[in-house]
Amino acid sequence: MVVALLLLALVLAPATAGIWSWTRRRQAAAAPPVTAAGSAVGLAVAVVLGFLVARGDRPHLGDPDAAWLRADPLGVALALLVATLGVTILTYASRNLEGDARAWRFSALANGVLAATLLSSVAGRFSVLVVAWVLTSIGVVALIAYRGDGVSRAAARRAGLALGVGDAALVGALAIVLGTIGDPDLAGMGAAAADLGARQLSFFGLAEVGAAGVVAVLLVAAAAARASQLPFPLWLPGTLAAPTPVSALLHAGAVNAGGFLLVRLSPVLAESATAHVVLAVIALVTIVVTAGAALVRTDVKGALATSTSAQMGFMLLAVAVGAPLAAITHLIGHALYKASRFLGAGEALTAARVARRHRAAPPAAAGWRLVLSLAVPAAVLAAVVSLLDPSVLHDGEGWIIGVAVGAVGVRATWAWLGRGPLGVPRVLGAAAGFGLTLLGYLGLLVVLEHLLHTGVAVDVGASVDAPWALGGFLVAAALGALAARSPRTSPWILAPLSAVGQVPVPARHGRPPRSSGLRAPDVPALEGVW
Repeated sequence: MVVALLLLALVLAPATAGIWSWTRRRQAAAAPPVTAAGSAVGLAVAVVLGFLVARGDRPHLGDPDAAWLRADPLGVALALLVATLGVTILTYASRNLEGDARAWRFSALANGVLAATLLSSVAGRFSVLVVAWVLTSIGVVALIAYRGDGVSRAAARRAGLALGVGDAALVGALAIVLGTIGDPDLAGMGAAAADLGARQLSFFGLAEVGAAGVVAVLLVAAAAARASQLPFPLWLPGTLAAPTPVSALLHAGAVNAGGFLLVRLSPVLAESATAHVVLAVIALVTIVVTAGAALVRTDVKGALATSTSAQMGFMLLAVAVGAPLAAITHLIGHALYKASRFLGAGEALTAARVARRHRAAPPAAAGWRLVLSLAVPAAVLAAVVSLLDPSVLHDGEGWIIGVAVGAVGVRATWAWLGRGPLGVPRVLGAAAGFGLTLLGYLGLLVVLEHLLHTGVAVDVGASVDAPWALGGFLVAAALGALAARSPRTSPWILAPLSAVGQVPVPARHGRPPRSSGLRAPDVPALEGVW
């Protein structure tokens, strides 16, 4: 019973902190309270649950065969991540929003979003997961409208439309599941998905389709909307109208839920080849468009915002090609990285000034730098793969991981070679640094696979061939990057890319609305697709 209460405490701690912040709204304090106490308690509880799960326990609340709340490796990993982000972002916000008369509103809503996200991480039934998902969406829209001005309200309406469509799809999926097999326990989704796959849905007696296929497509729609994917409105850049802590919380936390949803319900997704194809197409198109938009954005936070959609697309593509472990690893890494980037966005101009101190390389050296930036990571990656297991790239997991670390290696090598004169010592340093980083990353994957095997070791299907999907993506991305870097020859590309994610707001009194984000006209986009 005491262990079961830990699951309630995990959710109630930030919820109570949010309620306390709401009650402080009428006090005339110069610095309205922003509290991280609830997230701190939630983090402590998540650590305890992590120890219990690591030793083989599965704490639950309710009937063991149909628990309302349950802790497993995947859920605890998400809970630890969310609670850590909550403590970090709310602590930052307590200083960043000092003197802001609406700080109590941020604290209340942020704690509410954290509580709903933690509820989804330990949800034991499909219905509980859907309720937590919808509550999170409501909190996200309210946070975007934090300032209450025209820009914020327009961004909130845009987000509400996209998230509303996704939530309606998820509620529709729940209705179908409840009407056919009841409310399944998420721990037994394999059997529930097989049962659902044997059921047929009749549309007005004219046609019958598989229930599992319909539910899987609806799950893809819900995940794509939350992750700000096309063809749903790209609502993420509109969050820049809110303060930096709001942007950090949404980009590092809320949008990642799409990948978690599909991995958690991967047995249902495995029942439909169509769902995999639709997911792959949505992810690929979004990656190409939003990565190009990030390259042409001149504001730091704007580039971060549009690149988030691209990164979410890569996470969903990993699910589509049957690589759930890569998706979860990317989810965790992206959340921590993007939170630090948003909270440190104010240092971007300083970093740009430091970068300008390095002299530009002569044209000949620049050519060699490009060649070495491609050749060094490729050689190191090939050597490591051949030493470990040459067949690792024959499945979706290996291809996704190979492309991801290869792209990071190219970018890191390019930056390292640009910090000094080219020479053998600098090239060898780049190779050694990338090799050690690659071995550390693969070691982390082994640890995560060992810890999360009961949560992600599910056959999510191989309906989408990973090499072909990634090959098409790399070709399209390379062509798009070349076009984006040639403004004189491709204005027809730059204009629509620059408008990606922009929220149109009518001007007042004949003056255009103020743009949001940190302007830095001479600072290029600070991160790439990965």
